[in-house]
Amino acid sequence: MFIQIRKSLNLPGELTLGAVKILHLLDNESYPEFDFTVRISDKRSPKLISENYTHVIIRVEDVNDCPPKFSQQVYNTTLFVPTYPGVFVTELKAVDADSTNSQLRYCIVAGNIDNKFSIGSKSGIVTVANGLLKPFYQLDITVTDGHYASATVLTIYVDTVKNDSLSLHKRFIQQLSLKIQQSDMNSIGRTSRVVYTSGKPFDREVTDERDVFVEAKVEGGAKVAHATVKVTIEDVNDNKPIFVSPYHAIVKTSAQKGDVIGKVLAVDRDINENGDIRYELLRGN
Repeated sequence: MFIQIRKSLNLPGELTLGAVKILHLLDNESYPEFDFTVRISDKRSPKLISENYTHVIIRVEDVNDCPPKFSQQVYNTTLFVPTYPGVFVTELKAVDADSTNSQLRYCIVAGNIDNKFSIGSKSGIVTVANGLLKPFYQLDITVTDGHYASATVLTIYVDTVKNDSLSLHKRFIQQLSLKIQQSDMNSIGRTSRVVYTSGKPFDREVTDERDVFVEAKVEGGAKVAHATVKVTIEDVNDNKPIFVSPYHAIVKTSAQKGDVIGKVLAVDRDINENGDIRYELLRGN
């Protein structure tokens, strides 16, 4: 039992208050909510009991009291060379029992000699950063929620592809031009060779070109091939023009029709026809 209601708490006058008392420490991860009903009676004999019940809900707030945990104590993977910067190596997963306090961050803390690898601080995805030389690497990786941290070890074995390895034909490597819709980075069908967007929005004003690294390999074998798909992001009219600054002008009483009294300037982050600006007097003329 975690919750107890004291039978009565006398207050000045004729008022009596029922007080809710906590008997044990509460934990959001074990019991996020308590839901119960309360009824009342008087102290006299015969005892009179109220026909109505009061519904009580107690919600236990979440605090950052649980360390994150990796799904595995150790990770092992094999990477075939030659390889290229940006090639996917593996993905590390960690979970945090806390709900609102589980903003996890991943970091390589040791073993990353010459910075051969990088890890997405939010995604836990390990990728190649530059050329490989050693036959294996052992990376110490941590995950933290800002207060607690956990560690794991990732061992990467480096192997050479077979002589009869795969090859990607040039006819499959194209310049892709994508319109900016509510989409994002990329995924690829495991057997279809189709590159997809994965849901997050592109923005040409942030990045107008992306290199997508594609790896093809035989399942369970050492045959591997790589290609780079250059994705050019087209512009859409998604930015409003803005004036550079407020404007003030002084006009002589002798000014004639056609005299220039000032100049206003606005900018638009879009390009080409999407960035063309037209000026118009709306009111006050």
